[in-house]
This record gives sequence, C-alpha cells and structure tokens, in this order.
Amino acid sequence: MSISKKLFAVFAMLGASLVMVGCSADGNPRFGGFEEDAQPGYEQLVEDQRYGGSEEPSQSEVDQAAEESYEQVREELGLDAWSCTISVTYNDDWHDDVLCRNGSAVDRPYLREWDSFVEEWEILESAAEYEAELNAR
Repeated sequence: MSISKKLFAVFAMLGASLVMVGCSADGNPRFGGFEEDAQPGYEQLVEDQRYGGSEEPSQSEVDQAAEESYEQVREELGLDAWSCTISVTYNDDWHDDVLCRNGSAVDRPYLREWDSFVEEWEILESAAEYEAELNAR
C-alpha cells in the first residue's frame, strides 16, 4: 500500500472518530445529555393538558375516549365502509370477479346474472352499485 493511501486511511479513521465523539458527547440532548434540564416542568405540563388539571380521568371518561378513538381510526382507515374491487377468479366466469371487503368481512357477489357476456367496465359498474347498496345498509 502506498504512503498516500495509508495517510488517507489514517485521516479517514481520525475524521470518523471525531464525528462519533462529537455526536455522543454528554452535552448533546439528542443523545441523552441534559435530560433533566431540557424543559423543566414539562412532565407536569403534559399531565395538566392531558387530564385538564391534576385529577385523573374516571373509568367512564377513559372508556368514552377509547370508543371515540376506535371509531375515528376505523373511519380514517375506511373499515366502516364496504369497498368492491376486481379480483379475478380465473374460472372463465366474469360474474364473480368482484371481491367486496369491510375490514375482515369479505363478500364475493355474483353480479349481472342476466348478462351472458360481461365486460370489465360492466362488472365495475355493477360492483360500484353493489358497493353502494352494501354501504347503505
């Protein structure tokens, strides 16, 4: 190995060690330094905001908040609404190539029974109608 490569390797290792020492210094709050002095009274402020004071919530308040949170998450994730999409079965019958889901509930309807030849746009149209019917219940 040439002298220039050895010097480059030494300087690279030295630079990396200096960066690591700077990042892990005791005074760096990002890496655990000055934890106690970072924001005095922060824990009490969070407690006061969470409970509206120093008293803890009652069990009924906890239950109500959990139910509201559960309903909000289901709504945001679309778990309360049916969604119908193409899901090809490869059984040479387009009438059942739609899969409808609502969370863990699954339905595979047999659409357009009266139609002997079903095209994709037709099954999508019928799937949208069926989805609307499911969501109206």
